[in-house]
Amino acid sequence: MTNPTTPAVGLLSLGKRTRGGPVLMFTVESIPVNPIWPNPDNEARHLIGLFRHGESIDNLRRLIDITPAQARWLIAVTKHDPLRSRTVRQAITFRRAVRVQFERRLADLNTATANSFRQKDGIS
Repeated sequence: MTNPTTPAVGLLSLGKRTRGGPVLMFTVESIPVNPIWPNPDNEARHLIGLFRHGESIDNLRRLIDITPAQARWLIAVTKHDPLRSRTVRQAITFRRAVRVQFERRLADLNTATANSFRQKDGIS
């Protein structure tokens, strides 16, 4: 039985290839029923930290994003289990919120970098 307080951060990375590793597989039963969702902004902040440590923006966007086909598939495989179907829908919403916050933080980072270059070059 699934722990009802299981964090579900990695839920939608299921089926994605990990850095040269295998594609992660799962069963419908492995989807938590009542996960604890972290703050999307905190998740985005951690992803920006990965960017600052050399991870490419494209790789991070692929990590965050879920394609419409993936969303349809996840919804289809959980349609007979209302609790897990709700979790999948929450995960999709969560990942979209993370993407919005990630892009906002990335824009802020680009603005801060541009401003520091202007100050360094004496441009106002």
